Amino acid sequence: MKPENKENLKALENDPQPSSNNILSKFMEDEWVKGWMNIKVKLGECDLKPYYYFSRSTQRIDQSIKNLLSPDAEKCLDAFLSRSDSQRELGHDLFETLNDSEKMLVVDSIYDQMIKSEDVDVELFKSLIAAISCDSLLNNSVEILKRIPASKFTTGMVGQLTSLKSKLSGDNAKELDDYLDANPELSKARELTNRFGRKKHS
Repeated sequence: MKPENKENLKALENDPQPSSNNILSKFMEDEWVKGWMNIKVKLGECDLKPYYYFSRSTQRIDQSIKNLLSPDAEKCLDAFLSRSDSQRELGHDLFETLNDSEKMLVVDSIYDQMIKSEDVDVELFKSLIAAISCDSLLNNSVEILKRIPASKFTTGMVGQLTSLKSKLSGDNAKELDDYLDANPELSKARELTNRFGRKKHS
């Protein structure tokens, strides 16, 4: 962070109505910024260089992964990251044509983007499920999902999890159940979904 920007940040945090000369004042109407201003820790008093370095490093890693992908693999990744159902279908079709190494690079990239915020991005979770449901990754799908803390799964993901489980072998399906049961709210929603499914087919 430039020294002048750090001073502007300090001024912004110490005065809810900063001078119009403060280049950061234009952000004061943003709802996210208003919420951030209410936290106790003041970033203007922190050394942000390590975080800045991490951010720049992450960008370089993202680009370095793309540099390893073939044109089709890059198109596949972009389609999966678009959060569009139609593009996700295109991504799935392209994914099936990739070699195993590229498939794992695409999966890792989806995962990294999916967990960038505090809550798991549901649309990117759908893309992750679409990718790990392919035959060549199915046996590793549970291990990939277990990278996500059980507490992070939401009831909005039940449909995708149920679809994946239907494709798993008995042992893998049980391993997935055991892991997800650590989330009581999700476990209850999955049980209701299972009951509804049994009634529908009875």
